[in-house]
Amino acid sequence: RLPRAVPFVVMLALIVAGLWVQGPLGFTLIMAGVLFLTWLLYLAWPVLAASERLMRLAVIVLGTALGVVQLFPR
Repeated sequence: RLPRAVPFVVMLALIVAGLWVQGPLGFTLIMAGVLFLTWLLYLAWPVLAASERLMRLAVIVLGTALGVVQLFPR
């Protein structure tokens, strides 16, 4: 078993690296982090309350928007 902090650190590292790197590589790193979060949401979905589901979906939508902005900057 992994320590509880490992998934958080991996996801955080992917998103921070994606913010640091510009262009398609940054987009790919951010979307890998969002995909990881989506997988965790899928696993936890049955036990979450409606408000928790909504908050986690909002984080996924915001992460996706961040990735799109990284891919298509002004």
